[in-house]
Amino acid sequence: MSGEICGALRRARLALIEAGDLLRSPRPARLERCEAALGLAVRELTACKAALGDGGNRPDALACPETLAEARGLKTALERASRLLDSAADHHRRWSRVLGALVGGYTAQGEAAAVTPPSRTILRG
Repeated sequence: MSGEICGALRRARLALIEAGDLLRSPRPARLERCEAALGLAVRELTACKAALGDGGNRPDALACPETLAEARGLKTALERASRLLDSAADHHRRWSRVLGALVGGYTAQGEAAAVTPPSRTILRG
């Protein structure tokens, strides 16, 4: 059981590291790969939660030093990916304001006009 949890944590950590690496140089194709890596991390953490049971009260499963090391590494990778995603979102908001000012001018309150991007639909089957 502990090996299964440790493996899931390792795969989630590696997926988050990959996502973070892809976010360091965001381009459309890299962002799609980042989305896939984040999805993999979610699936692995879901598997880990299932292996721990409903309440997650399996201290014996988390007592393994390798599992604890993976959990710490996962936390570090998650914090890095989170900071990079926050930075990307902030960058996007700032560019949206610049674009709004260039395309739509300013509102009566002196704010850059909002720009409504075209709709995007993603279907998965």
